[in-house]
Amino acid sequence: MGKDKTKYTSQYIDNISFNDPLQLKETLIYGTDGTNAIAADLKVPAAMKISVRGDNTYVAKAPVGTAVSASSWQAKKVAVSANGDTLITWADGNVLYDNAATDLTGLTYN
Repeated sequence: MGKDKTKYTSQYIDNISFNDPLQLKETLIYGTDGTNAIAADLKVPAAMKISVRGDNTYVAKAPVGTAVSASSWQAKKVAVSANGDTLITWADGNVLYDNAATDLTGLTYN
């Protein structure tokens, strides 16, 4: 009974450390692949390509120096509906770095 009330509520867990050289707090951000929690590595420099078409924004990320035509990009589509809801879907339905970024709108997202 108690689980039903909290099943779809926002839940936050702070995972904070302290970076001594920069004298800053650091927060580790997690995402999901649908099954597992995955820590986002935001310290790695990345090349990015962003394309906007109407209410959709396509974002691709790869290691610095990766050719746009190389199948080494992670791509996602950020769609904003008329009521303001945002839906993020991934190329090929996964977060793998296995897409070319030549035409982000031509990839299949789910």
